[in-house]
Amino acid sequence: MASILVVDDSLDTIRPLARLLQCMGHKVHCATSGVEALGYLHAIRPQLVLLDVSMPEMDGLEVLHRMRADRHLSTLPVVMYTALSDEARRMRALQLGAADYLIKGQTNLGELQAKIDQYILH
Repeated sequence: MASILVVDDSLDTIRPLARLLQCMGHKVHCATSGVEALGYLHAIRPQLVLLDVSMPEMDGLEVLHRMRADRHLSTLPVVMYTALSDEARRMRALQLGAADYLIKGQTNLGELQAKIDQYILH
């Protein structure tokens, strides 16, 4: 069982994703903003972060940038899980150190589980 932080400003995304991850046997923590996520990271010590890009206040790319600048969070696997499919954002996320960039609605459950397993087991 892994501890996963899901960060998305939409409860319509968080709720079903959290239920799915819990059914897969994972412990799930949720944050609805980048600021909230940064506050949780040191306290809960997740093994993986699923991070949306588009959020108010602080977008996922800024959250990722701040994580990589923090020596305690710099190697924590982050999978961007977003509806934004443009190549520029995907490349920026990967340059900032995202482990992967998955598109909501284009990623099936088996692929999501495989990615989670891949990054948690490393």
